[in-house]
Amino acid sequence: MLSKYLEIIEKGQVEVKTEEIDVENLQPTEAVIQNEASIISAGTELSRVFALKPGVKFPVRPGYGSIGRIIKKGSGLTGFEIGDLVYYLGSHSSVQRFSAAGQSQWDNLFKVPQGLDAVEASFVCMVAIAITGPNASSVKIGDRVAVFGLGMVGLLAALLYEINGARVIALDPVKSRCDLAQSLGVSDVVACPSEEQVEAVMRMTNGEGVDIGVDAVGHSSVIAKAIQVTMPYGEVILLGSPREAYEGNLTDVFNPIHMKMLNVKGSLANMLPLKKTAGMKLNFERNYQVAFDLMASKRIDAAKIISHVIKPEEAEQAYHGLQYDREHYRCVVIDWR
Repeated sequence: MLSKYLEIIEKGQVEVKTEEIDVENLQPTEAVIQNEASIISAGTELSRVFALKPGVKFPVRPGYGSIGRIIKKGSGLTGFEIGDLVYYLGSHSSVQRFSAAGQSQWDNLFKVPQGLDAVEASFVCMVAIAITGPNASSVKIGDRVAVFGLGMVGLLAALLYEINGARVIALDPVKSRCDLAQSLGVSDVVACPSEEQVEAVMRMTNGEGVDIGVDAVGHSSVIAKAIQVTMPYGEVILLGSPREAYEGNLTDVFNPIHMKMLNVKGSLANMLPLKKTAGMKLNFERNYQVAFDLMASKRIDAAKIISHVIKPEEAEQAYHGLQYDREHYRCVVIDWR
């Protein structure tokens, strides 16, 4: 069966290629999935497309969250039927032979709830990632939370903290991101240059700072800001994945952690166990179930957040837009139909 797929051939260069997929002699837990939509990650994928992280080698196939219909399945794949719309972690392609052994997040399928369109449903992975921020913290109703960075994960984290009863101050230098956050109901949104963000938070909290500071960017300067604005005994949540060398004096960062007795926590969805385990209530499957529930109820409305729905041939332009034109590009979904 002929399949289209994306391949990064060199830094910043993306091509659509074709290959023949063998759809016969499936293993018991394999499925052939006809993709309808796949979302581009503005973090993980951009780091590969533009070689932002050391060690990237080309060519490489990008990919993240995909939505498709099962058109063929192995005899041992239970709980799913031909025609089911499913979500899985896979490369950007029109057809995929997928091993659904269910032993890790990388070989797991999730049914898409009825009523969610494939394009909107592909957004579920971003919500599931953002959930790890509030879940890693000890947020209480009435807490003040500063979220630095309103890319997809930061925006969703801000909304999720609001859902948990916190009052959020969300900050980003890109005005369109701030306008969107405000329109979606974030309490306080500040569009200002990065160097003015700490002063803005302290002014808005009468010099007290916040209970929880959230880095949703993954840059050393942003981590330092989150630490600066967090009040004594508070929490700092590292929701962004650092990909660049640290800039600055580490003593200036560690000292306020020590002096204010801050609790600094990493928040990485990939580290969660797949299923509920003894002593660990949080898990990968639960994140996705909660994310789908939030989207189905429209408490998180993906249609209002997705900025571009494109064809595969427009992928290179979209990657460049996400990297260099953040005023207009915020969330891109590839439509394979």
